[in-house]
Amino acid sequence: MNTMKKIITLILSSATILSVLSCSKDQQVKYVTKVLELGYEGDDSSDEVGDGTSETKTFCSGSGTVKWNGNDKPVFVFDEDEQIHTFSGTNSSGDATRKVTCTEWPVGKDVKMVVWTGQNSETDNTLWLGTKGVNDNSWVVSGKSGVFRLQPTQSLSTKDSFSSTVNIAVKKNEDTKLRPVFGYLRFKLDTKIQITGGGKTENVSDIQKIELTSTQDNLAGDIQINYEGDTPVASFTANQTDKITLYPCFNTTIRGHYRAGYVFLAMLPGEYTNVTLTIHYLPVGDNGDYTYADKNAANAAADAAELTVVKYAKSLKVERGKYTNAGTLPEL
Repeated sequence: MNTMKKIITLILSSATILSVLSCSKDQQVKYVTKVLELGYEGDDSSDEVGDGTSETKTFCSGSGTVKWNGNDKPVFVFDEDEQIHTFSGTNSSGDATRKVTCTEWPVGKDVKMVVWTGQNSETDNTLWLGTKGVNDNSWVVSGKSGVFRLQPTQSLSTKDSFSSTVNIAVKKNEDTKLRPVFGYLRFKLDTKIQITGGGKTENVSDIQKIELTSTQDNLAGDIQINYEGDTPVASFTANQTDKITLYPCFNTTIRGHYRAGYVFLAMLPGEYTNVTLTIHYLPVGDNGDYTYADKNAANAAADAAELTVVKYAKSLKVERGKYTNAGTLPEL
């Protein structure tokens, strides 16, 4: 009888050990919190003439230095297994770098590619590497049609800046900074009048929008990015158009007006032939100047007046991560 008790006790003890080992294995940490601090490739040049370089993110400080916008929250990151993760930042200020965090990063996995999509929604992570998993270990990133694209309408929300939806950038694990995939045309909108109020002075432009068209090249559309080599290369995939429309920043601090100053128009890098720039002007409004109740009223007045002037038709060269200084409007 004593021998039987010992055998039963031994069996029970072995089962207990196996149970403990099994629980220990199940409770191993699978995810960790990972933090990335991201900046942007480029010089901090803000001189009046411009040396053709510019950090490229969602808004400029002055005429050259580009910083994070307060609304820039999600960044999408592929791990070495090409699985996508969302990193978010909470800082609401404009900074040259931004810390973003993922609370469920797989343990032991390296970063393969970081992608800034130009979108502010965490639901815009409809990105993939390769052809939706067919081509493993690919460095070609694609995305949802209509979202991952060079937008044909670019509206500025910040003075001396460019649209927050077009500044797509990528980064490999070995890169020190995010690298933009677009280049830019930089125009300066001349000051037509100055308005004052509340201790502030605003420079007002009489330009409502700028249209860039080409008879030989596509200017906007859905894109993919190939980063297999040393430099990220973007190309169009669908929904191409031969026109880009840019709206300057509309401000209502004093009275509603389009701001004078710099505007940046995003384009794919390359040489463009037979490009035409059309400028749409504002008529003098009810206030006896170029101010309006709101943006809709200003646009309606400009469309009705049809004050357009074609300034030039020529070839343009646009380089990745740089702006081409295209002069002051309307005095090109």
